[in-house]
Amino acid sequence: MKATPSKGGMVKDALEEANVSLGAGAEKVVMIKCPSCGKLKEEDSKFCQECGREI
Repeated sequence: MKATPSKGGMVKDALEEANVSLGAGAEKVVMIKCPSCGKLKEEDSKFCQECGREI
């Protein structure tokens, strides 16, 4: 007979059974604002996706 997951850990147990990991191996992405339009973009982008300005 399988053990019943505790009330507080049901989501965690379900994710573990589905082999899903949240946050593990996630990399940080630095975002900067386009000086022209203010749209957030990744730090290594050469052009703004909103206005097309070269950064």
